[in-house]
Amino acid sequence: MKDVNIETVVVDALYIVGYLIPDENQVSINRTFDDFRENKINFIAPPLLHYEVTNGIKMAVVRKRIEYTLGVKLINDFFALGIDLEEINLADCFTIAYNHGISVYDSCYIWLAKLLNIPLLTLDKRLASLART
Repeated sequence: MKDVNIETVVVDALYIVGYLIPDENQVSINRTFDDFRENKINFIAPPLLHYEVTNGIKMAVVRKRIEYTLGVKLINDFFALGIDLEEINLADCFTIAYNHGISVYDSCYIWLAKLLNIPLLTLDKRLASLART
């Protein structure tokens, strides 16, 4: 059970792939994941996170940024993180996507962050801006 006193944030697939794929590692992302592993912060995401992260890793393999065997390992590492998934309202996500000219996938992260009034961790500057407004 997660401690209700720790900060909870929505995390998107781009942020997680940025952590998992070695050539995308950034010091600030690594520190955030250290905090997650030490239960200083809690990550949540919509259920589509699993599909998006897996696809991001697959694309890294196809583009020859990583080897296939590393891709399989990274997928297993991702699932071992145990990120909590929260159901979303697709009709509301559709409206956000339509109004802001973004994908429904991206709007799911924004919707969840806005619903719970918590930050969104993303490497996408536009999504970060939309989540704050």
